[in-house]
Amino acid sequence: MLAKKIEKLYTDSGIYTQPTVVIALDSSVPTRFVTVAGEVQTPGDVAYRHDLTLLTAVSARGGFTDFAKVKKVQLIRGTEVTTHDLKQISITPESDIRLKPGDRIVVP
Repeated sequence: MLAKKIEKLYTDSGIYTQPTVVIALDSSVPTRFVTVAGEVQTPGDVAYRHDLTLLTAVSARGGFTDFAKVKKVQLIRGTEVTTHDLKQISITPESDIRLKPGDRIVVP
């Protein structure tokens, strides 16, 4: 899609008559993640996006196990640790916490 737009710009401006554009992503640029650990179905990393929240990160890892303490989910951001009640957050989604790259979520 992007390559076609660039090709069209080159053609329309008369720089090239039949350009072929290839878009390559630089794999040396680190992808930003949020880590979800503990009592979730598949603990691991979730790729960060601007609208990622506690609930969506847990959902991305398959949701809670039967043993999860959903009222005591910890968010670790740098050296700060906060505890959140995801049961309450699921009732009032507007209170869901937006995540930042590098955040860690621990579900006890």
